Amino acid sequence: MLIVLGSTIVIVAPFLLAQLGWMASGYDVRDGMLVLLPRLHAFPRAGAFLTIMLTTIGAMAATVSGHDDLQVAARLQEPATLRA
Repeated sequence: MLIVLGSTIVIVAPFLLAQLGWMASGYDVRDGMLVLLPRLHAFPRAGAFLTIMLTTIGAMAATVSGHDDLQVAARLQEPATLRA
């Protein structure tokens, strides 16, 4: 219960503080888009794009390779008479 309460406070507190004007907001809505505003660091355009692309490609590769591993594991659990 304490973990849920702490997690909720960590997520909700910055939002409430920004709405009350006690701290700068971390995002803005412009032309129907949610825009993340860097407050601690500036994000260089090329570096941010490269990071997003590599992360996406890595997640896709992990998903595909994980799928193959699951099939092999399932096949190894089959009785030997069904494998032939």
